[in-house]
Amino acid sequence: MFNRITCQVCKAMVHAIKPHLDKEHPDWTIARYQAEYPDAPLLSELAKQRLAERKAQSALTEAKKPESE
Repeated sequence: MFNRITCQVCKAMVHAIKPHLDKEHPDWTIARYQAEYPDAPLLSELAKQRLAERKAQSALTEAKKPESE
């Protein structure tokens, strides 16, 4: 259902490039990756969905906090 994306450095299938770079290619940064592969996605559709869910949950949690005096 949710396809992974391909790391253009090593062709591994991942959901998010940043943690993969941190673990497998510590000499690569997101900036370098984007410069070398400008059309390559950084997140799979599943990763995008999960991030959106976390942001929505965080916003809901913030909205429920009582205001400080």
